[in-house]
Amino acid sequence: MKINTIMQLGRIPNLPTVWTNTLAGMALVGGLGAGALSNSALSNDVLKVSVQNDGVQIALTLAALSLFYLAGMFLNDAFDAEWDRAHKQDRPIVRGDVSVTEVAFYACGFVALALVLLWFAANDGQQWLPIVSASGLLAAILLYNARHKQWPHAAWMMGSCRLLVYITAASVIATPNTAVLVAGAALLVYIAGITYLARSEHVNSLESRWPIVLLLCPSGFILFLLCVGYFDFLAAAAALLTLLWIAHGIRYLMPGARRNIPQAVGILLSGMCLIDTSLLLVLGQTQIALFTACCFAAGIFLQKWYAAS
Repeated sequence: MKINTIMQLGRIPNLPTVWTNTLAGMALVGGLGAGALSNSALSNDVLKVSVQNDGVQIALTLAALSLFYLAGMFLNDAFDAEWDRAHKQDRPIVRGDVSVTEVAFYACGFVALALVLLWFAANDGQQWLPIVSASGLLAAILLYNARHKQWPHAAWMMGSCRLLVYITAASVIATPNTAVLVAGAALLVYIAGITYLARSEHVNSLESRWPIVLLLCPSGFILFLLCVGYFDFLAAAAALLTLLWIAHGIRYLMPGARRNIPQAVGILLSGMCLIDTSLLLVLGQTQIALFTACCFAAGIFLQKWYAAS
């Protein structure tokens, strides 16, 4: 399979969002070190676990969850091949660049390799935790891809995939805590909102505007943390930038000549990197946040060549 085909099937501009989700999930259980808030009240809930992690463990987890993402995107094209023939003739399977069988074969290989990587990445004695979580992630991926054209509210299943990325990443380090579940749930709501809005992007129209409200959930959670005593100037600035970026995306959802649903979806998807960056700054993970900010820039850059949805 050609590299260009893989990039298109994998909707590669969104891959950096998986990296930032992974790092945020690990940070929420203290997996990237205690950070600047190690002596604060937040450490009682968010940073309970004190562990020593090296770059190999982080790299294995990033690779594993990247493979799950690619598998999900490949399967999306495989399941939607007939629909794409009528509505999206630019997709690789429809163009004849690759067959459904070949795409499914690659997806299965990605999943198998991802599970192996998670097993080796997990701390000794708790390998079953990320495997169980990853199995749930795989089930959510399969259910969404198989039924999203029939289920009007399958957007919540898509959102659950991102929650499970948080949980799986955290599980490599320790049992996921309340912070992981709450932050992941906020991201679930955000992705559900984007997915609802994207349902009719092929005709550049909206079925409804109410999902726009869902886009504010992660920013609301971060602003709540800032207001209840975990204030940080960098985190506040990142949170404000995130809100402005989301508002920038929403502008392209409004009626009129400016409306461009695919562009709005691309903007909003890349916003996940900013959400995770803001969260990492709240946790005092400034160096990691710098990397996730670069992930945001990388995603925007890649959107110049490849579609994000």
